[in-house]
Order: sequence, then structure tokens, then C-alpha cells
Amino acid sequence: MEFSTASEAPTTLNNNHHDHHLTQLLHAWHNGDSTAGDALFRQVYQALKAIASNRLRCVNASIQTTELAHEGFLLLSHKEAIDWQDRKHFFAIAANAVRRLLVDRARASHAQKRGGGAQYIPLDDIQIPVFDHPIDWIELDDLFKELEQMDEILARTLELRLIMGLTVRETSEVLEVSTATVSRKWNFGLAWLHDHLPGLAIQPDL
Repeated sequence: MEFSTASEAPTTLNNNHHDHHLTQLLHAWHNGDSTAGDALFRQVYQALKAIASNRLRCVNASIQTTELAHEGFLLLSHKEAIDWQDRKHFFAIAANAVRRLLVDRARASHAQKRGGGAQYIPLDDIQIPVFDHPIDWIELDDLFKELEQMDEILARTLELRLIMGLTVRETSEVLEVSTATVSRKWNFGLAWLHDHLPGLAIQPDL
């Protein structure tokens, strides 16, 4: 699953984000239209970035990734009735967009610290319940990219379960694979991440 560079998207929703209805883009992307996938990803990324920016302006404010994705869905769908099939496709995009958002924030934070005197961007204000401590998102993203080259379903399984907190069954429905496949990919992927990122601590009851 590759989309155009999210960092090129503006911080706030642009005026023509209603031009393509969410459902139409979801259907087109699911049917193999990569252009629709890029347009959809840009819309979702912009929405999540704008929501996070608005919600985190207050001191000590925070938002969980699942909450962020749900708010993004409500914003882009205009609270219209959208069936579960389309919701599944949305969350597949949203998981990737949240990951990109976290990586972009990590890079911005590092750049500001190197610049000296600039305001530091806290990275723990977007919370991922399964992690017990702050994560180096740039390093973790590099590992995700390596996994994507190895096994796309494996990478998406980890993305949906780690970042979005989906259950095995929910993940199987989003990826349209069996729960046995999800469990197998999850167990292998988690062991692989631990081998490559020993400090990774994940809640055992996920």
C-alpha cells in the first residue's frame, strides 16, 4: 500500500475536499484505482492532522489514535450512513495515515530540537494504548517499510493492531483474510519487531 507523500498535504482541510465523496473514493480504491487511493489518503491525512492540531492546542491535552481515526471518519463522511464494508476500507487507510502523521511529527520534533530555541513538539500527546512507553517512530517506521517489502499483509496486520488497536477479528475483516492468518501474521510480526527493536514494550492483552 503506497500513497503519495503525506508531508506535501496542507495542514488544514482544503476547500475542495468535498469534491470526491468518501464512499466513491473508497470503492474506487478498493477496486484497484491507485489515483483514488492517493486522493483518499491525502484527505484522511489532512483531516487527522487538522483534528490533532485543534485538539492538542491546550496544555497537557492528548488524543488516542482510535479516537483520532473515528473523528476523522465522522468529519469526512459528514456523519452520513456508511456501511461497514466502507468503514473497514477507511480504517485501512486511517491506520497508514496515523502512522505517517506520527512519523512526520517525530521528524519535525527532531528538526526543532536541532534548530535550538524552537518549540519542542511532544510526541506522547497522540496516545497509542498498546505501548507502555514512548516510541521512536522514525525507527519503527523504517521497520514497517522493511516489513512491507517482505509481506504486505503482515505489515498491515501490525499497523491495524498496534496503531489502531483492532482485535484479531476486526483486523481479519478489514484485510479480508481469516482470523487464523491474522493470528499467525501477528505472532510472527511481533516477534520480528522485538528482535529488531528490543526496547519495544507492548501490552500483552492486545
